[in-house]
Amino acid sequence: MAGQLIKSKRASAGFTLVEVLVVMIIIALAAGVAVLNAPPPPGKARAEADKFAAKLTVAADTAIMSNAMIGVEVDEAAVTFYRYFRGEWEPVDSVAFAADVNVEFEFETAAKRNEKMRQRSEDAKGPAPTIFFSPTGEATPFKAAFRTKTREFFVGVSPAGDIEVSADGEA
Repeated sequence: MAGQLIKSKRASAGFTLVEVLVVMIIIALAAGVAVLNAPPPPGKARAEADKFAAKLTVAADTAIMSNAMIGVEVDEAAVTFYRYFRGEWEPVDSVAFAADVNVEFEFETAAKRNEKMRQRSEDAKGPAPTIFFSPTGEATPFKAAFRTKTREFFVGVSPAGDIEVSADGEA
């Protein structure tokens, strides 16, 4: 009788190998389902578009908060931010785009209103920004396309200074 009591206590002291393996299989299946249902990484085009939109948002907010014109000079390789101070454009920041992301800019016809400001900028020494953010919140309207081989994202700026990122033809 004493031998049976010791044997039954030892049998109920822990988990069996089969129980541990069943739990591990259930955890592995749950992890597999979670990995298969995870969204794909956003990719370089989305990351560049988001980074550019964030920089534009900071420029627009800085123009309003500091009561100063902020200019942006863009090309396919980089973007440079300027602050208009005492009659001259002072460089503030410059950011290069990723080499494997194609960037194209399209300016709306309303951007021609900025021709006088651009002409003044070209007459002065130094840079001539293409995009302007005013202290009143207005901005040069434009659209920038960030493309890779597989994806396309757009950063749009409205005349009211609203900045938005959209994907593959979304509005």
